[in-house]
Amino acid sequence: MWERASSIIAFAFALALTVLAFTILFTLDAQSQGFHGDGHDKMHSWYRTLKQPSNGASCCNDQDCRPTDSRIMPDGSIQAKLDGRWVTVPKEKILRVSPPDLNSHICAPDNKSGIWPKDHIFCFVFGAGV
Repeated sequence: MWERASSIIAFAFALALTVLAFTILFTLDAQSQGFHGDGHDKMHSWYRTLKQPSNGASCCNDQDCRPTDSRIMPDGSIQAKLDGRWVTVPKEKILRVSPPDLNSHICAPDNKSGIWPKDHIFCFVFGAGV
């Protein structure tokens, strides 16, 4: 009888951990797609300290910076998610700073505005996971 109860408890615990893991993974994935405005408010004070390497202007225009996924390609180029799509990050846009949350971040305008070229990037910061 105790063996059966232990098995049921172990199964319930494993099931709960699995559900929790999937919930965390899907939440993190949704937050790291680099959509304009998503997640900006959590890091706004840090984003305001970032400066564009080419001209010293702010990377942040109150919504332009957000957390994102990133990866290094076999050819050494760097890609990041920008509005849910993988784009290549120009080397001159990469800042040599450490993000306080250890995640990658991208600063780019809203592509729907029509003011900036598509996939324009102001700044990019690598996270510790890259």
